[in-house]
Amino acid sequence: MSENKSNFKTIQQYFADAKKFIIPYYQRGYKWGVPNQNGTAKCSVEKLMQDIINAFQSSKFQSSKTEYFLQGVTVSENTEGTILIDGQQRTTTLFLLLHYLRLQKVSEFAPNILEYKVRKKSHEFLKSIFDKKEVMNISEIYEKDDKDSQDIFYFKKALETIHKSLEKVDKPNFTKYLLENVKIIYINILEENAIKSFTMLNGQKAKMTEEELIKAKLLSESSRAEANAENTENTEWEVNELRSKYAREWDKWLYWWNRTDVKVFFGTNNTMGLLLEIYFQKYKSDKKDEQNKEQTYSFNTFASEFIKNKKQAKETFLKIRKLQKHFEDWFNDAEIYNYLGLAFNAGQSTKKEIILWCLGEMKLKTKEEIKKFSVWNLIVSYEKCKDLQTNKDDLQIEAENILGELSGKYVYQNEEGKEGVAKSHAYKQLLRMNVMGIGNKKFEFNTFKTKSLEHISPQTPNNELSIKNQKDIEENSNGLHSIGNLVLLDGSTNSSLSNNPFLQKKNILFQKITQGFLLPHTLIVFSKSFQDKNTIFFNNDNEWNAQNVKDNAEYFINNFKTTYNIKIN
Repeated sequence: MSENKSNFKTIQQYFADAKKFIIPYYQRGYKWGVPNQNGTAKCSVEKLMQDIINAFQSSKFQSSKTEYFLQGVTVSENTEGTILIDGQQRTTTLFLLLHYLRLQKVSEFAPNILEYKVRKKSHEFLKSIFDKKEVMNISEIYEKDDKDSQDIFYFKKALETIHKSLEKVDKPNFTKYLLENVKIIYINILEENAIKSFTMLNGQKAKMTEEELIKAKLLSESSRAEANAENTENTEWEVNELRSKYAREWDKWLYWWNRTDVKVFFGTNNTMGLLLEIYFQKYKSDKKDEQNKEQTYSFNTFASEFIKNKKQAKETFLKIRKLQKHFEDWFNDAEIYNYLGLAFNAGQSTKKEIILWCLGEMKLKTKEEIKKFSVWNLIVSYEKCKDLQTNKDDLQIEAENILGELSGKYVYQNEEGKEGVAKSHAYKQLLRMNVMGIGNKKFEFNTFKTKSLEHISPQTPNNELSIKNQKDIEENSNGLHSIGNLVLLDGSTNSSLSNNPFLQKKNILFQKITQGFLLPHTLIVFSKSFQDKNTIFFNNDNEWNAQNVKDNAEYFINNFKTTYNIKIN
């Protein structure tokens, strides 16, 4: 093929000259059909339609038709068709517009097909429009919203916008103007420069993420034809089929990482980014960069480590698939989900450190190992926690020290009203007791972004009984700010309890159970069932007194000792 070249083409020439337009695997989906997220700006389809309509309306008052120039497209021509490197959104919109005009019996011109290399449903939808013969009924294409089907929802929105934009326009003359007087800058480059050019061009607009670049490179290398293979139709079909298979699988992973519950739990909006960065950190070599520092995750370092050739690219894809399965298994197993959630909320380790530890050097950690790690990571650093056996003595000393702080009078705050030294430990341990008490259900960690410790007997009582009980608690137990008078709540529930007396708080909490409120330990405390289940300890369940605080503290301390294997009294 000749060197890079550019020229102007009318819209008719642009679509008639190409055997077919090919949307390559590294392109993003079609997104021009809807406004921006907050709805403050028109969608790109509406803007394009308005610009062309305005140019058409202006030309009616001139003796010769004025030309209207669209932004350029960058393509690469080969024997199969015209590969769209830059200008996919614009070309797709024009394709939909021209077929809309044809199917409304306004025009006989039929643009050639757009072929999606990896998005089968997108390709089938566009082909259905291409193959249609009867008048297009716009209302029929909205029988199904297709929000979950990549591109199709946006195709339909674009057609709706085109239909609305042309309702009051002289369609036959508009079509003639569109085909003959609207021109596009046509830039044809060498195919081997396609990905590089795409990256450079998109860097000026919507820069590709590291993950999108890795996907493009990985799919390209892993499905490449063998060097000595004949360039036959059969070889080309096999390459495209393998590439499509990998792309569909990648899109399934992407869909999973885009789920709100997944993003919230793993704390990432960078879909796929965590998966690929964990893969990089686990399998990278120990070599250093020019500044003698460890390699950091990026497209270049990932590609140089794992996508050097076809064989390595295929191996990398298979290992990423296996890693993705681990993430999904952890997320779907309620117990492991809860243990990981505990560790993620401990603040002692980063999520990446925790996940890499779970993967292990040679084999995955067991559920029991993850449980022990998560429990100990609530009180000690990652470095001590990752090797529990080696640091056994240090861990016990640390646990005993924290128990001493939690057993004292000023857990929540001290005598001066400043935050108590053990407050963060109280939160973590009460979270643990609630998580471990939930059984084979997933704990809603997202609720506790607004975590709160609730004083069961309020700090500022508002009735005589509460004042009497508060005095009793201060004189005959460790007091209001001790662990025996504290429970875990989310922020909104805490606000709803306010300074109400114990019975009112209890009633509010038990009503919330019907709304899905599930904090097992908190509910145990308010129901006063934290002692021997076969013994009734209290004659009056309507008040919270010093004895209740002491019994609750004892229950907490015994649980802590059992969890951390503390023998001392």
